Amino acid sequence: MDSAPALLTSYKMGQFNLAHRVVLAPLTRCRAYGNVPQPAHMSLYYCQRATPGGFLISEACAVSETARGSQDVPGLWADEQVEAWKPIVDAVHATGAVFFAQLWHAGRASLLEWQPNGQAPVSSTDKSADIYPVPRRLETEEIPHIVDDFRISARNAIRAGFDGVEIHAANGYLFDQFMKDGTNDRDDAYGGTLENRCRFTAEVVAAVAAESRGCVSTQMMASSPSRTCCCHSGRHSMAHSSFAEGMTGRKVMRQSPMATVTWLHMAGCLSPTQTCRDGSPGMPS
Repeated sequence: MDSAPALLTSYKMGQFNLAHRVVLAPLTRCRAYGNVPQPAHMSLYYCQRATPGGFLISEACAVSETARGSQDVPGLWADEQVEAWKPIVDAVHATGAVFFAQLWHAGRASLLEWQPNGQAPVSSTDKSADIYPVPRRLETEEIPHIVDDFRISARNAIRAGFDGVEIHAANGYLFDQFMKDGTNDRDDAYGGTLENRCRFTAEVVAAVAAESRGCVSTQMMASSPSRTCCCHSGRHSMAHSSFAEGMTGRKVMRQSPMATVTWLHMAGCLSPTQTCRDGSPGMPS
């Protein structure tokens, strides 16, 4: 009960002065038909959840056609999407709230029907998981193009009026697939050691920070890192790790320009009384 009043106290998050600490988390809705935001109903949805000085994070926005992990999710890779987001962002700002866009790449957690021309989804590996098809392992020279997809989408988010961006690096999606030793079986500069497995995420954090005026947030599991804002990991058994998972987030932050990271969004953190798979202590939730 003692923590309840603290939720209603003000907080300075980087350059933003928040009136309270209750945040709208990114929630996938699958109502952006054709991957284009729908201004009328999305403005209503977000404004119903906005307050003066509040902080909202958008539903996950795909950074390219190949990044999609669900049907009818919004994107931020095309001008049409940018223009559709503008009235939604303006409506939220009219309430006095701060609004970040979450950027997302599902990696192998995608179906052929969501991929251009029914091609295989891409990943750090060519091993499939759960209901998903066999992915195509990204070639080393292709990875900078994915980094650029995030860079361009971050730039588009700012063009649309968002205050910052969050990188979705958790829940077993593409970043998690690179960071976890159970799914990353690469032998190039993006595989093997913990530092190498975190390299892709760190490069994206740096690229996005440069485009988002330093307003970056990363969402990560206790097991993985993620204006760039969120990361999820572990969903659908998409990524597995044998080490103390909190190490990953710390490694990514050390490899990234910390001065540009506004906040770190931890998803599904272990409580102090829980332990990681290797028996090491849990992290505060």
